[in-house]
Amino acid sequence: MRRHSRQAVRTTISNPAAPCPLDRVKRQFTAERPNQLWVSETNA
Repeated sequence: MRRHSRQAVRTTISNPAAPCPLDRVKRQFTAERPNQLWVSETNA
């Protein structure tokens, strides 16, 4: 790409001042009973 004077597209611009979502499960992903902890993922 450099040889052809091309640059990669930067899709994410990091902002350290941006608020982060709360860690509601405290990074403990083991449930003691069924239906106690659910996980999901969203992709746009």
